[in-house]
Amino acid sequence: MKSPRLLTTASFAALASLLAGSVIAACGSTGDAATGAAESTGKGQSASSAGGGGGASSTSTAGTGGTGGSGGAGGSTTASGSTGGATGSGGATGSGGATGSGGATGSGGGDAGSDVMTCTPVSAPGVLPALDIFIMLDQSGSMSDAVAGGQTKWQAVTSAITTFVQQPNLTGTSVGIQYFGLPAAPPGNCVCATDAQCPSAGDFCFDGMCFNCLAAEDSCVASDYAKPEVEITALPGAASAIVTSLGKHSPTSGTPTSAALQGAVDHATAWEAAHPGHVTVVAFATDGVPNECDDTESDIEAIAAKACAASPSVRTYVLGVQGADDDLTPLNGVAAAGCTEQATLVATSSNVNQTFLATFNKILDDTRVCTIELPAGASAADVDLRFTPAGAAAEDFVNVADQAHCPATGNAWYYDNATAPKELRLCDASCTHVKAAATPAFQVLTGCPTHH
Repeated sequence: MKSPRLLTTASFAALASLLAGSVIAACGSTGDAATGAAESTGKGQSASSAGGGGGASSTSTAGTGGTGGSGGAGGSTTASGSTGGATGSGGATGSGGATGSGGATGSGGGDAGSDVMTCTPVSAPGVLPALDIFIMLDQSGSMSDAVAGGQTKWQAVTSAITTFVQQPNLTGTSVGIQYFGLPAAPPGNCVCATDAQCPSAGDFCFDGMCFNCLAAEDSCVASDYAKPEVEITALPGAASAIVTSLGKHSPTSGTPTSAALQGAVDHATAWEAAHPGHVTVVAFATDGVPNECDDTESDIEAIAAKACAASPSVRTYVLGVQGADDDLTPLNGVAAAGCTEQATLVATSSNVNQTFLATFNKILDDTRVCTIELPAGASAADVDLRFTPAGAAAEDFVNVADQAHCPATGNAWYYDNATAPKELRLCDASCTHVKAAATPAFQVLTGCPTHH
């Protein structure tokens, strides 16, 4: 058995130098690193490299023999790329004599090649759209029931509508109206002189008219209700026509809710599509649940939901006059489906006139204050909204997916339609906040990614 061979001091230094060279070769991944050659005096030689990703670290080798050489200073690294240079390594220990001092740490390269860009949006004043309201008013027999103050439901509601349309400062607002139920189209010729002239079997002539025509039920045809008695017309000019129309009607019909609502949203949708820059809403006023046509709650809610999800999007505001024995809570479902949260339900024991007037004014504020047009040509993915109260700092509102995602507090907005947006709508909490501000102003910022 042979004795193990011991390394001499010179051999150990050579091995250390070899290992240091291997480390250098492994580190120089981007730039061509220069490796300092060892000097017999023990002075380390540093090297630096320039490369796309920053220079490789430099290493100094130790001197041999005699007094230990001092370790070479770590090379400072420069970089022209986006990543800083690696840290320089200290010099190796000199062999023989005193121990060499370690090299200084190399300095990292700067981010001279950074490609980070700051997006500067284009700012434009927020434009509030014109508001068009299509009123669908219940004229069923129960609207003749009394309310507090001695009026009937019909008198209280029509008085509120009259006051609303005659208010000053309604420039930019238009109103139209239709009623439900409407009589069904007569089955053929209703004028008669004898029973034989009446088209239906068993019918008879009464006072020059076939009796079945006189006793016909209300129409369940939506298109009958999509024809306004007074077309949507700008105020104040439309006020006199609306008031005159109200005076020609009285509570006599049933409650064909589904057909009336379908006709109302059909007309409102067609009207808004034909009037760019306008927002058209339906104000559906009733005192009862349906008793004619399709009276399934989910079907009626689906009518309102489809109108809100369409492009253009039409919201349905629901106003209900509720007697002591009535349950109008199903109307909340219609309002929620129509993107207006919940119905305004007014007890007959309260001030119906005042509450209905306040609700019509809320409709006005929701659109004239809390709805902003999407600028023409803007990408929906690159829009932000900034609100500046008078004399206060600007506030940036964040975007949420839809009304259902609106926060209970904080400033947020959503698009009227996710796939084909035309409007920026404020969440309820934000709308309330804006209404409380003095002379609020909006800026629509475009050209940079939307903040969510």
